[in-house]
Amino acid sequence: MPLLSVMVVAPSMSFKPPTDDLVGPKTSLDDIGQVVLGLDHMQGAFYMLIMGTIISTFAILGEILIRYYPVTMVGRFQQ
Repeated sequence: MPLLSVMVVAPSMSFKPPTDDLVGPKTSLDDIGQVVLGLDHMQGAFYMLIMGTIISTFAILGEILIRYYPVTMVGRFQQ
């Protein structure tokens, strides 16, 4: 019931949707205090992604080679 009483007491308060100047992109960094990330900021992450992909590719190729071409040392050095 308190919700109903608040709605009846304050009918003059109306919901205002956000305006474009609050939602839209800002041109000045001082206004919002945030930095728009570009490719320069994300360059290290992309390098790590590429390195991880290369390392994982070598790892899966190594597992496939070991699975299909097992290296058995038993009997090679017993002569």
